Amino acid sequence: MKLIGPQLRDTHTTMETDHTEAEIAVRRGQTPPSGPISLANNNTRLDTSWETATGNETYPGFALAGLVCYKTVERSVNNSFQYHTDTDTDTASKPSYQISSKVVTALVSNPATDHLAQPVILTFKHLQVPFNNIIIADVNI
Repeated sequence: MKLIGPQLRDTHTTMETDHTEAEIAVRRGQTPPSGPISLANNNTRLDTSWETATGNETYPGFALAGLVCYKTVERSVNNSFQYHTDTDTDTASKPSYQISSKVVTALVSNPATDHLAQPVILTFKHLQVPFNNIIIADVNI
């Protein structure tokens, strides 16, 4: 993080490869930035604050927050769930597991993220809703 932040010229950068999509926000200055940060892509949203991104340690002249979305990880992971089954023949069943949103990483330049004073909120969009999980209600008012 300490290497990437100073290299970025813009306050907001979007990067994309075949497998990832990243949104990165950077603030530079003599004093630590403050206020809300919102980063989003088509499937996920990150809401936090510049105070969380900066932290309480020595301010290096910049703060950074990022949201990285992995485009196809859910497909690989969902395929690996087929091998998880109950080995007890009396209760053997084939459980059905599936990741229903994109896999993401949220990151900040703050090196001390064990106990944050302000929240980090990630909002995920469901990729799909299986037809057998849809509840149809007929409501008469």
